[in-house]
Amino acid sequence: MKNSSDSGVCSVEGYLFDPDNLCWYRLSFALIPQGFSPVSSSGGLICFVSDESGSKNILLCNPLVGSIIPLPPTLRLRLFPSIGLTITNTSIDIAVAGDDLISPYAVKNLTTESFHIDGNGFYSMVYNFNTSKIMQF
Repeated sequence: MKNSSDSGVCSVEGYLFDPDNLCWYRLSFALIPQGFSPVSSSGGLICFVSDESGSKNILLCNPLVGSIIPLPPTLRLRLFPSIGLTITNTSIDIAVAGDDLISPYAVKNLTTESFHIDGNGFYSMVYNFNTSKIMQF
């Protein structure tokens, strides 16, 4: 992924390798707003997350058709969470885990939030509390 803002307009582009033809393709992500970074991909979709600390905004992008789907912001404040994305024929599942923004001094409570979208358009969000502290100085 590469961000370019030479003309004041932010454009994001990525590169896709085709192993069958042994060639690279350049994809443009013109609709991705500035301040978002790619974090995971699955089944042809790319998940972007906001760079700012706090509640994370998540965008699902299909680069082949140029569509973007925004998800509701996370309930928990986070700095740099790990984000997993799984796409099947009938559903999309996203897990946002860890790095709760509780203290800048490495005292962390790990929690997860899950987003589930099924083929019928049903959407749900699950919040899992896990109060184990893993690192303390």
